Amino acid sequence: DRKGKECAGGAEQIQDTKSGMIQSMESRYDDPCEWPKQYMESEPKRPRRTILEPLDNVKNKFFKEPSYGPCNKTNIKKENYGTNVDVLIGPWDGTYSGSKPEQKILASTIGKLNSDLPTSNNWIRGHLLNDHLGGSGKLERNLAPMSHTTNMNWNSDFEEPMKKIGNIIYSNYNLKKDTHYFLLLGYKASSLNKYEPAQNLKPSAVEIPNEFHGNYYCAAYDRASKQVKHDQKSIDTARKEITHSKDDLSRLENKLKNVQVMQKH
Repeated sequence: DRKGKECAGGAEQIQDTKSGMIQSMESRYDDPCEWPKQYMESEPKRPRRTILEPLDNVKNKFFKEPSYGPCNKTNIKKENYGTNVDVLIGPWDGTYSGSKPEQKILASTIGKLNSDLPTSNNWIRGHLLNDHLGGSGKLERNLAPMSHTTNMNWNSDFEEPMKKIGNIIYSNYNLKKDTHYFLLLGYKASSLNKYEPAQNLKPSAVEIPNEFHGNYYCAAYDRASKQVKHDQKSIDTARKEITHSKDDLSRLENKLKNVQVMQKH
C-alpha cells in the first residue's frame, strides 16, 4: 500500500490556487503525514457559543457621549446657558449618576431674575440632560434659567417619561438574560428663542429661553458584536425582545414625540 493510506487524514487532490490546476497529493508531498491539516479528515467543528455582553457592563452607560451645542449669552456678566444636548443611554436601573447645579453658574442671572422678575417659587438652573440620567450640573452648557413652574412642567412632560422608558428597558433585560439586543435610549433636548418678559427688564434686558423642546429616539446594541446599530431592522428586533410593560413603553414613546414646554413665571 502507498504511504497515503497510512495517514487517516489522506486526501487525493487539492486545488492549487496559483495555477488553477488540480495536483495529486502524492506528487506534492513525499510523506503523506506532511499534508496540510485542512486536507486531513477531522471531526466537524462545533459551533462557537455566542457570548453576550452582560447587562452590568452596559447599564446607565453613555453609548454616545453628550453632544452639546454652543451656549447663548444671558447679557448679565458674561454668563451663558446651554442650548441643546444629544445623548444615547443604555438600560437605566434608577441609579443617580449626574450632579446638582453648581450655584456659581448663572449666579448673577438667577439673582436678577429673582429680584426683578419674581415668581412664587423662584428662578432656578434647570438641566437639559436630566441629572438622574447622568446630566452634569457642573457644565453651563447643560444648564438654562427656568422658573420653578417651568422646571416642574419640563420634568413631568419630558424627563420623567424618559426615565421610565430607561427603567422599562432595564427591567426587561434584567428578567430575560438571553436577549440578543438591548434597546438604547436616545435623548435630545434644546432651549429656544427669547423670553419676552425678561427682555423687557430695565435697565438692561436678560436673555433667557422662551421654550424647551425634547425628543426621544432609540437605537439597538448588539450584545454579541458589541456594536451600536441604527438601522430599523436591528431596532425592530430589539423592540420585539421587549416583553415586560410593552404597552407602557409604546404609550411613553408616543408621548415623547416633539415635547414642547413654554417658559412661565
